Amino acid sequence: MLTVSGAAQARTIRQAVPVSIAFWDRDHGLAAFVVYGPTDRSEGYVSVTSDGGKTWTIRWRGTGVSYVGTVPGTRDAWAQIWPRKVCVDCQALMIRTNDMGKTWQRAGTAPSTPSFPSRRVGFAMQSRQANAGPLMRTADAGRSWRRIGTPCRKGWGGYAWFATLSFVSPTRGWLLCTGQPGAGSQSKALYLTTDGGRRWKRLLNVYFEPTRNRLGGLPEVGYPHGIHFTRSGRGLLWANRGGTLSTVDGGRHWQPISATSPESREGYSGWLVTDRIGYLLLQDNARRLDWELLRTADGGRSWRLVRSWSRR
Repeated sequence: MLTVSGAAQARTIRQAVPVSIAFWDRDHGLAAFVVYGPTDRSEGYVSVTSDGGKTWTIRWRGTGVSYVGTVPGTRDAWAQIWPRKVCVDCQALMIRTNDMGKTWQRAGTAPSTPSFPSRRVGFAMQSRQANAGPLMRTADAGRSWRRIGTPCRKGWGGYAWFATLSFVSPTRGWLLCTGQPGAGSQSKALYLTTDGGRRWKRLLNVYFEPTRNRLGGLPEVGYPHGIHFTRSGRGLLWANRGGTLSTVDGGRHWQPISATSPESREGYSGWLVTDRIGYLLLQDNARRLDWELLRTADGGRSWRLVRSWSRR
């Protein structure tokens, strides 16, 4: 017999933790927070910083926020929020700001975590549970989406388990497709498009496609969680059960950064402002699930702590 006390549940501390970051420049940025608690009703908020992440001010409250992303060269940004009712196949809701996070408005939907290289053009995967799905594109700021295909179908079995993408313009972007994870390893392949997703060039193949492998420093170990690139081709890739990697040649070769380590200090979200300045949100599993915001000013060779949040 198992007995659960309602009084004990009521005393559970509800705490907000950061889950996603994005920056316009070296000082101004956003962070998404989710409030974890004893009930299944999600809560969260979006905070802004104007001092490079040292201090944060809440600008929007509502349901859980899973993702934030800024639009380069503008004051615009997007945030992806959870619907009130849990639905596996429902598109996520989006909110938008055009004043660097001071005010927010409802703004359409997205099939999954989107990448918006401009105010109106965005890309996202039409993901389902354990299936990355096809690539989708919007040209009207998320009001409607159309399918444009994806190279992820080239994987074993004709599909990908998960995919993450980063577009630096309406025509140029990167897509990372991954296979089914298991025992800490996951097949993966990285692709590049220069025509808005119509055609893709395979850069790396780590046992994802049934063809010759080209690793380029991208390991089979680790479950990729996200990527982010600059226009020049510098990029970050962070993963669960793996380290965070960086590239300086458009994804053809990768090197681990010293700030993270598999299982212990893992990257959770990242953003590159320029080729030299970038931010990384990591989870430190060795210190009671602390979250740390790190900053680099030398292209990822060194990282320093900006802010931390401790799990109570």
